[in-house]
Amino acid sequence: LQVALLGRWSGWVGYPKDSVNWSREEKLVKLPCYEMLYDGGEQCWNGPSRSVKVKMIFGVENRLVSAEEPPRCTYKMKLETPAACHHDPSKLMEMHTEL
Repeated sequence: LQVALLGRWSGWVGYPKDSVNWSREEKLVKLPCYEMLYDGGEQCWNGPSRSVKVKMIFGVENRLVSAEEPPRCTYKMKLETPAACHHDPSKLMEMHTEL
């Protein structure tokens, strides 16, 4: 069994650059939490460092739906999870205050 580090947490993909200055409440309302990026993984032989994007989609349980390697050493995965943000943004603030 050979294990390779695909990457380390880098952030959410596709967020506007100015979102780093937004408050937590603004982020809850304005940002979808669809895709995570992990980069800086192990170097591929004669190639780039490994990286992976994990797209989160709503599901009733945590389940890896698919994994592929479109270009070499760059992976894409789909993860079903109840944690995926498929809520009406106007409801997020209500949910946040209830928690």
